[in-house]
Amino acid sequence: MARDAVVPLLLEISDIGLRAHYAELAAEMLGMPYADVAGPAKLSPKGRERERQSQADAAATAKPIVERIAHADERAAIQLLLHSPEVLDTVPYLADADGYMLPIAVRLLIPISRWRGRGGIHVLRELLDEESQRAVEQVLNEPFDVPQESLKAYALTLFNRLQLAATDRTIAQMEAALDSPDVTIDDLDALDNIKRHREFLKAQSA
Repeated sequence: MARDAVVPLLLEISDIGLRAHYAELAAEMLGMPYADVAGPAKLSPKGRERERQSQADAAATAKPIVERIAHADERAAIQLLLHSPEVLDTVPYLADADGYMLPIAVRLLIPISRWRGRGGIHVLRELLDEESQRAVEQVLNEPFDVPQESLKAYALTLFNRLQLAATDRTIAQMEAALDSPDVTIDDLDALDNIKRHREFLKAQSA
């Protein structure tokens, strides 16, 4: 049984918290309840199950809110780039499409990067299709009151939050892939590493 091969590896981990973490990943990989792995690995199954259920319920409740926040951050980043495109001189990665999910935001990034404020907003309009022009006008008509001296810090904050949202999407994809029979320890380590990176980004965005 696959569990019997995993349990001795778990028992070699002296840190209980770390053992529980890997036991949880192993249970997901094997497609069995956490309690079935926790018992043989000398862990408390009930406490961890309650914790996992609480986390799952919180994640399900928070997901729509998190997505709305991510979309709002993308919109705020585009607004910043339209009003103060010079921030790309110091925070060029704010225009990295990997951090965006909204199609209209992704579509605007390359023209804005090419434009960078040269010649005024009418030059940017010439680079855009009608839908993109309407989106730009809508965003430009919204209030924007970030002081000049705070632009770089604001850009960095937005970038960190965009990266955090992108990392969350990657984690969701990796966790979905745990159902595959081809999952390896390297896959679990990669998931663990990106979750650690998420905690770093979360601290930076706080």
